[in-house]
Amino acid sequence: MYTCRGCCSLSNPLILEEQWRRGRRTGEISGSAPSQSLLSVAVVVHHSALEPLRVTLSSLAGAVAALSLAYPGQQFDLVLLDNSCDVRYTASVKKLLDSLSLPHNLRLNYQQTAHNGGFGHGHNRALEQVDSRYHLILNPDVELAEDALLNAVRRLENSADIALLSPFVRDKHGQQIFLCKAHPSISVLLLRAFAPSFIRRWFAESIAAYELQAVCSEDQEVDVALASGCFMFLRTETMRDLGGFDERFFLYFEDFDLSKRLSQQGRVVFCPSIEIVHYGGHAARKGLRHIMLFLRSGCRFFNKYGWRWF
Repeated sequence: MYTCRGCCSLSNPLILEEQWRRGRRTGEISGSAPSQSLLSVAVVVHHSALEPLRVTLSSLAGAVAALSLAYPGQQFDLVLLDNSCDVRYTASVKKLLDSLSLPHNLRLNYQQTAHNGGFGHGHNRALEQVDSRYHLILNPDVELAEDALLNAVRRLENSADIALLSPFVRDKHGQQIFLCKAHPSISVLLLRAFAPSFIRRWFAESIAAYELQAVCSEDQEVDVALASGCFMFLRTETMRDLGGFDERFFLYFEDFDLSKRLSQQGRVVFCPSIEIVHYGGHAARKGLRHIMLFLRSGCRFFNKYGWRWF
C-alpha cells in the first residue's frame, strides 16, 4: 500500500514520494549516492492522460532494453515528477506504475512537487535528482522507437560539437510532423495558432518555412534553430552548466529558449535516425488558459530575443 506523505506541504518544495530499485520500493532516498548512470530520463506530468503516459513509459522500457544490449552493465534512471498535487491523480499514476514491467537496470524515482511551478520548474527539479552522462527531456505523450535511445547515445558519443539532438516525429497517423522550427515571427505564430484553415492555406509557404518542412526530411540530418521540448536529448553536464530551463516560462517557449541558449554551447541538430510518435501539441485547442499561457510566454520570448513581426 502507498502512503502520501503530505504532497502539498509548504515546508518542503519537493517531496520524494516513491523510489523503485529493481522492483523494491523504498520511502526515502538512500544515504549513499548511486553510481553514475549512462542515461537519465525526466518526465513531468500534470493531470496528463494516463493511457498516453502508459504508452510513453512502455516504449521507454523497450528503448532502454535495446540500449542495454549495446551497453551491458549500465544503469539508467527515470524521474517521473508529478506536478498535479492531486491525491486521486497520484493514486492513478501509482496504479499505472505498478502495472508496468520495467527493465531491472532502470531505476524509477517517482516524486511529487508541493506546487506546480510549470514545465521548466518540474524538469529542473528532476535534473537535481540524477547523476548521469546523458539526459532526456521527455513528454508524457510520446512513443519512442525501439532504437531511439541507442541512436541518440551513439550520435552524441561521436560528436562533441553537438549540444542537443531533436528527433524525427510522426503523428498518430504515421505522418511526419515538423517540430523543429526557425526563429518565429509574430504573424506566423498567430496564423498557426488561431487562423482558420482556409486562411492558413494562403500563407502556406511562410508556415512551411517556419516549420523547416523543406529541410527536416527522413534522410537528412541538419542543424536547426529551435527544438521541441517533447524530446530533447543532451549531455547532463551541458544542461547543468546552463542552469536548466528558464523557469520564468511557466509553459510554452521554454524549449525554444533552451534551444537558443544551447546553440551557444554547440549545434542543435535534427537527427532523423531518432524516431518518435508525438500525440500532443495544439495549445490553441486546449482552452483559454492555455492560450493565455502561450501568449504570455511568447511575449517573454520575443522580449528576450527580439520582436519580429513578419
